[in-house]
Amino acid sequence: METNKPKLYLIPGTMCDSMIWSRIWPELESSFELQHIVIPSETELPKMLDGLLQQISEQKANLVGFSMGGYLATCLAELWPEKFSKVMVLSNSPCQLPEVEMTQREQTINWLQKFQYRGITEQKIQYLLAQSRADDDSIKQVIMQMEQNLGYPTLLLQLQATSKREDKSQVLNLKQVEFCFCHGDQDVLVNKSWLSNIAQSQNYSLLEVANCGHMLPLEQPEILVEFIEQEFKPKM
Repeated sequence: METNKPKLYLIPGTMCDSMIWSRIWPELESSFELQHIVIPSETELPKMLDGLLQQISEQKANLVGFSMGGYLATCLAELWPEKFSKVMVLSNSPCQLPEVEMTQREQTINWLQKFQYRGITEQKIQYLLAQSRADDDSIKQVIMQMEQNLGYPTLLLQLQATSKREDKSQVLNLKQVEFCFCHGDQDVLVNKSWLSNIAQSQNYSLLEVANCGHMLPLEQPEILVEFIEQEFKPKM
């Protein structure tokens, strides 16, 4: 069925499926045609990006990428700038990962190759959330359910394919593609100074959401919906 609504392609993050959008989808679907993009099961980033591109049929497409999905969306814009119009990066700074996180990821990959993964820990979930959300069982249940849906082989593949990241500062200078950014004020996985410098130098929109950790679409859905509508709704 044809629609005049603008289309948004949504790319999830590490160990996330369509449930990551469960709190914003109902509020957005009246204004946008929404399409969740499944991250391909690949061990190499180029193959993963090819698999993502195959799911995007529209020319001058609009992307919303959460966490790792934000980095992947930036990579897509770098490789095929003529294909995209605007990219919104959520809970991610598209640059190299800190050495501490790289070390943790390498340890996790080695562990997953030797032992049985029993799922995300309570400690890790609380690390991802703002202090005010740390005891929100409804958010925790979504995170744990997504992990169960995808399974530990998916975690291993995603870590192997996406841990060695490059600084995408030059990509964000592209004239063909516009970028915008949104992250939580308590998100420990985002390089906030890097994002601030990029947004200022390129005059891109940057929203920092109060009382929010890394899981932005689950922690502060109302604010995120408003920001998406602001950035992607056609200007009258």
